[in-house]
Amino acid sequence: MPQSIKIWDRLIIRSMLRALDETKWEESKHPRQPDGKFGTGGSSSASPKSKTSQAKVSTPAPAQLEKANFPPGSRSAEVQDKFAKQLTSDWEGAKQEYTKRFGSKLINIDEARELSPDYEKERSLAPAVQGPASDLVKAIYADRLADPSTGKSVCFTAGGPGSGKSSGIESVKKLKKLTDRAGIVYDGVFDKFGSATQKIDQALEAGKTAKVMFVYRDPAEAFRNGILKRAARMEQEKGTGRIVPAAYAAMVYSRVQEAQKDVRNHYADNPNVKFYAVDNSRGPGQAKSVNLEDLPGQNVTKEELAEKFNKIADEEYAAGRISKKIWEGVKQ
Repeated sequence: MPQSIKIWDRLIIRSMLRALDETKWEESKHPRQPDGKFGTGGSSSASPKSKTSQAKVSTPAPAQLEKANFPPGSRSAEVQDKFAKQLTSDWEGAKQEYTKRFGSKLINIDEARELSPDYEKERSLAPAVQGPASDLVKAIYADRLADPSTGKSVCFTAGGPGSGKSSGIESVKKLKKLTDRAGIVYDGVFDKFGSATQKIDQALEAGKTAKVMFVYRDPAEAFRNGILKRAARMEQEKGTGRIVPAAYAAMVYSRVQEAQKDVRNHYADNPNVKFYAVDNSRGPGQAKSVNLEDLPGQNVTKEELAEKFNKIADEEYAAGRISKKIWEGVKQ
């Protein structure tokens, strides 16, 4: 197996999860209340603060962009440093380029990675550009929250990789209307309590209301018909496909549903935060709005999911539906 894949295998879980965490959340700063809920810490039920008179701001680049600890001299380390230098050499230009290519409404780290020429040529380098892309997305989000023209609502789409968040929400008229009217749509995973509440609290502090839309899809179906099919399609259209390793996908799916419940409970008494759930396991165009409690629970471990995902990858490769490169990239 190529050395680049070996480096991926050793570092993917550590590097991607460090970047996706995006914030260190300390429970001591959010003590539990007598009923077991975490303290409000930014989730006050008071009306959102008005920001209509605030002028536009520009969030500067951090002193040091987030980076993973790749082996010195490795291809991943080289690409990571190159992308970080590209962004910091023209931080405002990078933000403008993101808006030019992907619009002023959507916040999505998958799109931010596309600003790296190396990643565009080889999308298996996702961990190498993840950290710098994460910092850029945070700055763009902060800028848009401070911009009065972005309106009063932020929609957050949540769910595991390959769950079909965009298509699922598009199929539910009520949710499509909410995203169409929102000034900001933040497309993410929301599989970690601290990272999720940090983004929601930012929106509330900026005077916005928050709407969180969780999209469910059976993990095995999401891996086969979402992750692998998308990678194969992108490979045909763009030369390389977006690869999501089985181990990483398994870790996300093993905890994302419980994280949704924790986040919802945290804001249970806040009228400015609304939660929605979508069952996207009913076939194309058949997604339905449901209660979070009505969705199937996740009763398997991440190890069991990873084993299942690897088996699916073997089947798709044997059937000729994915290339050897995609197969090697998703395998542990």
